[in-house]
Amino acid sequence: MKISSNFNRYYHAFLNEVFTHTPALVFKDFIEDTPYGQVPFRLVKYEDYHDMNEMKQWLKTMNLDYAVKEDGSGKISTTQIDSAALVQHLEFIYKTVADSGIILPSVELEWKRTIEAAKGW
Repeated sequence: MKISSNFNRYYHAFLNEVFTHTPALVFKDFIEDTPYGQVPFRLVKYEDYHDMNEMKQWLKTMNLDYAVKEDGSGKISTTQIDSAALVQHLEFIYKTVADSGIILPSVELEWKRTIEAAKGW
């Protein structure tokens, strides 16, 4: 089953939030050798990607669990994957943003809601 249009809209709104609030993405599972030692691989906004679509393609590429086209020519469109695969990809993006040291406004708001709800228990 393919994802719904509402889920696709949520995904793209989330990507827009990531693009807006994240100056660089850090991938701690990918280590690169530098003259200063080994460091996590980084993608820097406006150097490695210039818009949300380029960032989205990088995120698909870096997610090794993301589905590949049958001919092997690249990653498939998010409209062609099922809900479970998109949830896995969203978890990958959330982890990447957290590894980058960024707390997105939506995550901060959810924590505030959770804390307020817990006060009533």
